[in-house]
Amino acid sequence: MGLDMYLEKLPRNKTRKQLDAENDEAWAKGIEYWREHIRDVREVAYWRKANWLHGYIVRTFADGVDECQPIELSRNDVEIILAQCIEAADVLSGKRLIPQKENSIVDYKCVYVDDTDKEPFIIDASDGKLKDKAALEAKLDEGYFKVEPSAKEQLDAVLPPERGFFFGSYDYDNYYVWDVFETIEMLEKVLAEWDDNYRYVYQASW
Repeated sequence: MGLDMYLEKLPRNKTRKQLDAENDEAWAKGIEYWREHIRDVREVAYWRKANWLHGYIVRTFADGVDECQPIELSRNDVEIILAQCIEAADVLSGKRLIPQKENSIVDYKCVYVDDTDKEPFIIDASDGKLKDKAALEAKLDEGYFKVEPSAKEQLDAVLPPERGFFFGSYDYDNYYVWDVFETIEMLEKVLAEWDDNYRYVYQASW
């Protein structure tokens, strides 16, 4: 349950009905067959609960309509999304990730405070690239961190969180940071391998 997000490439010479029939036929042969012949072939990017990205795509390319509908994206659209992510990455560069610890629970939601027993993590990045990706990945395993407050106002103007049904965290935290830099890598790969014989379609399910 939650927000799953897909970017797929679909042959221009096939109708939605034909694609659905291919999908059903492959699925009937088993999940491994379907994964090899349908999912892995069509799926060019996947996100889980990157609600800030979902919100931006829906607002910018679907007139704010969020009904889990397919949203076709042109190459220029993907370039616009990438540029927005790089802008967010530039904001994050040099900022601190401050370790948090659970303080209390209010209305079934955890309240966190700064954990002074742990050292902050500095986001070392430039030109939309993390200089030490493994170091940030280690922070995901180590615990929960929030981006220093000075970045919040800037990020609110660039790629703010989007609220929704089990959409995940609405904080500017280590997961937000990870997803921003991961998205830059994924979209750069999509653009490098772009094929005009295909339609590129974003769709979310929740």
